[in-house]
Amino acid sequence: MTNNVLQMKLPMKLQAFSQIELPILVTPGTFEGTLHLTVESPSGIFHSEPVAGKFTSGHHNMVFEFTTPAEVRWNETAVLKLIASDTRSKPASSERIKFAVASAQQMKLSLDLRTQRALSLAVINRSER
Repeated sequence: MTNNVLQMKLPMKLQAFSQIELPILVTPGTFEGTLHLTVESPSGIFHSEPVAGKFTSGHHNMVFEFTTPAEVRWNETAVLKLIASDTRSKPASSERIKFAVASAQQMKLSLDLRTQRALSLAVINRSER
């Protein structure tokens, strides 16, 4: 695995997530651009919304949101990829922007059911028209 790729398994109680918080490391100097995550599992490929900003050198806790929840069955392994590109859309080196996860406890996953319910109701309302 490289600096911007992690493998993960989810517990049986949480087989999908719409948000992930995890630490990244920016070296050296300031990085200005966009970050996003891709989750690849046997259930599909899921992309987070991009997070744009100016990131100073050092550790940052980043929160990535998924419009469509990333699904990973409890008995499958998913590959999480951190993708960084500068303001000109050129890919950044995995040595410059990388995961800083030392243990699974540093990753926080959550599933926002209220948003999913609102999206489902919107689809139902449109189909009834």
